[in-house]
Amino acid sequence: MQFSISTLALAMACIFNVGQAASIPVGAEIEARGLDKRDQYTHCACQFSSGSGIDGYTTTRVVGFNDYRWKLDIVETQRGDWGAHFTGYYAYARSGFVDGKAFYNECLQNGGGDSTCFGRQ
Repeated sequence: MQFSISTLALAMACIFNVGQAASIPVGAEIEARGLDKRDQYTHCACQFSSGSGIDGYTTTRVVGFNDYRWKLDIVETQRGDWGAHFTGYYAYARSGFVDGKAFYNECLQNGGGDSTCFGRQ
């Protein structure tokens, strides 16, 4: 198994109680659906936790730090439109497609608990 440096740092901070804000996001453990995260999508957004609604603040942060890769929709996507599971603002690729795994990792690094994507390619 491979873990990102940020996941390991958060785990160590939790174990040794370093910093009050350090915590491991819900859903950060490796799951069978992790292989699905490697696919390419047309739209992705961060979530508060697995199965929850869209975390607009974290999605905006992720897009802001990666504005060379992704843009944020200016119109809120409604649940059910084009396969969206939740209503909210989604990120889309400046060119090509959104790498689901990369977006998921960015969400975790910026305080999100999971990600949701649609428009699988």
